[in-house]
Amino acid sequence: YWNLVDRYGYDANIYDPYTEGGNNLAMQLVADGMKFQVCSPGFVDGRDGILAADAALTGGTNQCEIWRAFAKRGLGASADQGDSNDRTDGVEAFDLPASCTAAVFGGFESPVDDPPAVNRARAGSTIPLKFTLSGAGTSLLVDSQPVDCTTLIPTGEAPEPLDTSRLQVRSRDRFHLNWRTDHRWEDTCRRVTIRIPAASDATAYFSFH
Repeated sequence: YWNLVDRYGYDANIYDPYTEGGNNLAMQLVADGMKFQVCSPGFVDGRDGILAADAALTGGTNQCEIWRAFAKRGLGASADQGDSNDRTDGVEAFDLPASCTAAVFGGFESPVDDPPAVNRARAGSTIPLKFTLSGAGTSLLVDSQPVDCTTLIPTGEAPEPLDTSRLQVRSRDRFHLNWRTDHRWEDTCRRVTIRIPAASDATAYFSFH
């Protein structure tokens, strides 16, 4: 529930559709999940029913949020419910499936476009870098470096780290970092790189005028 509220916000009107607020989505998934689970379900059956409901309703957009909620309560990927009529034979587990353990970059948000686009910007302006990134925590390394405006290949200068002390976490997995550019970058191009542990780095390209 709270993972979805963190991601989509809270809607005080519980009669709104599931697309309005994480709380309404959570209620919809629970209701739909009961339709997917078997008769006389156990805890794992209930978990799998909600996961199946999310796959059917949203295409699986929230699988990792759901897995994290269940895993921290002992219904992780390797949990065993045993006999649903026996309260004593279940085996708890707090692990996540492999698909939810690696960091996943969800892309930049407006006004920045992902590659292959090259973003036009005024040298000396402040560019809001908004992006989604799950599974990487909040201790991120971000840098920029000059690139050739034709090939977008780095020109050889060392990357310059951005000040991430002001990194804002807007909601779960959604970040905002203001990048103050230099007025001397006029008529040059640069690449911003987000260094993601155990995953491919995320980049965006800029052409300054």
